[in-house]
Amino acid sequence: MLLRHHLPLVADLGGEVLDAMVETAAYVVQQAPPIAQPTTFLRLLNVPGDEKEAALQEGMLNLASPLRFEVPTTAFKEIPGSAFSYWAGLSILSQFSQQPAFKPSAGYAAVGLQTSDDLRFVRLWYECFSNNWKPFSKGGRFSLFYGPLDTNVLWGENGLELKAWAHQVGGAGQRTFVQFIFTLRLV
Repeated sequence: MLLRHHLPLVADLGGEVLDAMVETAAYVVQQAPPIAQPTTFLRLLNVPGDEKEAALQEGMLNLASPLRFEVPTTAFKEIPGSAFSYWAGLSILSQFSQQPAFKPSAGYAAVGLQTSDDLRFVRLWYECFSNNWKPFSKGGRFSLFYGPLDTNVLWGENGLELKAWAHQVGGAGQRTFVQFIFTLRLV
């Protein structure tokens, strides 16, 4: 869409707009090729719901508003998936075209193992008395970037029970386990 249309305006409204717990955005699409004129982004994510209308008007009318960002949409084409990272600034966005991609030059990042039933498959390290349990980095808010390996996952017979359960409840199959198998090689 970015390569075929121009977006003159995007309002990133966040939550508290609809009667549902979802993030919302409103945008105007112009049926014209992208042009050098920037897109106006209005960032209302942290504005309380009852103040969003006034903040939207202020962002539209006040060119110096801290809620307002002017970015050419062509700046996003270098970002994988063309994410609208409008708040990052052009100097940051330009790094996507100037620096090598993380994968494959530096490493591989992926979603790790998700058991979807931690009560059954995850234990603290001191609860595990057999070789069927392997170190498992659970992650979460408390360990966004690094955390001690204080949890283990049931991985006897190469994860046979966990894999069988995953196939039974949703056919998650091998893709759920690819990253974890890579992690096991490091431990």
